[in-house]
Amino acid sequence: MNGKHESGEAAIGQAGAALAVIQGDPYPAPLPGTSSTLVFRNKWGGEDERNRAPASGSAGLYRVVCVLGRPGSNEIAEGEFASSDNLRGSSYIRVLKPEYCGKPADFAVRWSVETGDVPLQCTGYIGPDGCLGKVAVHRVQADGFAAAEALVRDALTRWLSNTCTALDIPAELTAIETTELKTGNRRLGFTCPLQERSWELTPQPANAPEYMFYTSLYREGMNSSSPVYRFLCFFKILEGLFARRARLDKEIVAHGGTPSRCREEMPSEYNGQVAFLASLFRGVTWNVGMVHSVFIPGVAGRRLSFLHQEPMRDLRNRVAHAVLDSGEPTVDADTQLDVRSVELWIPITKVLARYLLQTEFPTEFGTPSDPCPLQLIPIAEAQPQDGVYESPTISNVKGKASIVRASDKQAGR
Repeated sequence: MNGKHESGEAAIGQAGAALAVIQGDPYPAPLPGTSSTLVFRNKWGGEDERNRAPASGSAGLYRVVCVLGRPGSNEIAEGEFASSDNLRGSSYIRVLKPEYCGKPADFAVRWSVETGDVPLQCTGYIGPDGCLGKVAVHRVQADGFAAAEALVRDALTRWLSNTCTALDIPAELTAIETTELKTGNRRLGFTCPLQERSWELTPQPANAPEYMFYTSLYREGMNSSSPVYRFLCFFKILEGLFARRARLDKEIVAHGGTPSRCREEMPSEYNGQVAFLASLFRGVTWNVGMVHSVFIPGVAGRRLSFLHQEPMRDLRNRVAHAVLDSGEPTVDADTQLDVRSVELWIPITKVLARYLLQTEFPTEFGTPSDPCPLQLIPIAEAQPQDGVYESPTISNVKGKASIVRASDKQAGR
């Protein structure tokens, strides 16, 4: 993705040179649904040393702004991204009473969050609804963008977890923007939008109970906004299908046969990787960014069994101990789940889940050449023909739920 903005307003930097251009680093889109980042770099006039700053950032001070959101409510459309300056944010954490919501820009809140080292001074900005919308930490000492973001994200999610538990409310981070104070360069997090697919690529319906169990896990993973849960769903498909293979091999041996498995190895060359992915996904046009988001370092040329037993299982054990295993928790879910590693491994885990579904259930998984079972019909044929009276009052009903406090007498006091 290329972003280039010619600035019509001179901005004077520390070195005294005018800001000429804001340049977005070229960025090939990753696998749809994958979390990633965009870095916008200022290009200063003359021989300004800030032009040599790396895209990863350098040691110094940073500002990190986290935008809050109510689960299921998006401030911007899918596939769009925006500076935190253009986002209001929202939450269920009320700051202003309703009668004061007309002037949210007149107030802010401030508090401190412990990090185990230097406390972070947080500034909360209030949305038009009077609820906490954005949280900024204006000065963070870090070695780069990633380190600054990780420090603030971990501290803020711990604070949010404590707050959500105390108030019995949900809250999520919908966007994070990090600014390097020395250069003014910014890094924005975003999620690559999912691609729409033609209904003509829908395969014949499958009713095999075993296969449907795994497809329900796949859909659950695709629907989740939690990267940890999404990874666990895809890994469970791998785990279950490897166990199914072992069971079927035992049955073959019990009947006097010999199990035969081909050597399953991930392709090493780019063209082979594209061909491998094209065999698993319908109607997708692949680019370098998408392929590289799947074939991360340590994947190409590796055997499928190794990836399942080593890096994937290790990661699964780390995150599952925090959220699934019995007994007392030993891992702080906010700071040690290593969400960044989970997000890195989600694409290849999902791809291998699809590979095993295709391998173990070739008929049910289908192929792109399967005839589409959907039939396009005129809208008149889609109307119900049951003769039931349709009430226009009920058909047009629309309302809004609200909380009404019962009087002491009604409450039985």
